Amino acid sequence: MTTHAGLMLVQQILPLIAGAISRGRVKFVGAEDGEELVQDCVAIAAQQLDAAERKGQPFTPGTIAFYALKNLKSGRRSTGSSTTDVMAAGTQLSGRCAMRSLDEPVMQGDDHEDELDLHSLLASPGDDTAMAAGRRMDWDHALQSMDVRQAGILRASAMGMSVNETAAQYEVSAPRIIQIRQRAGQRIEEAWGSNGLEDQTPEWRRGLRAVHERRACRAAR
Repeated sequence: MTTHAGLMLVQQILPLIAGAISRGRVKFVGAEDGEELVQDCVAIAAQQLDAAERKGQPFTPGTIAFYALKNLKSGRRSTGSSTTDVMAAGTQLSGRCAMRSLDEPVMQGDDHEDELDLHSLLASPGDDTAMAAGRRMDWDHALQSMDVRQAGILRASAMGMSVNETAAQYEVSAPRIIQIRQRAGQRIEEAWGSNGLEDQTPEWRRGLRAVHERRACRAAR
């Protein structure tokens, strides 16, 4: 860049850019502020000014400032113009993603005591204390409706014992174990209702689990 172009950038183009941004002509994204956008836009203007000089193209301070601001409005920055990176301004301006704080509340009860945030949901893969206690109460109620053998076979299944191992322990055939399991399932359905055995995992967590499973399958292949 020549000395003349450098002086034009500082003395004429910079005031035009700063004035446009101060009047709200460019939308801020995330934690961006006015000073940061002015610096970014000046860097883009410097690149355009240098390219125009190298090619011998005519230019004025107004045209350089106009096209630099136009780049900024479209989400381009001096560091890149990605529209796929979730952190990029262009991606967020296109509406393909949105930045959210991990401390932002996502669920709230009427008494403001059930407030949850993204950090809490992502940090703990298990149930909270209240849900775990509720599950124990549900299981206690269901087990009370079964005889000792049904409850024992159900616990053996929960511990990961196979049908043959459970059959050997109770000295019955494997088909008999399957019949007892089916009856135990009927008892649970009677105690919990028809929807009691459905997967209660949140949709977003099932999505993450599916992604991890697909990656594991690809790695195994």
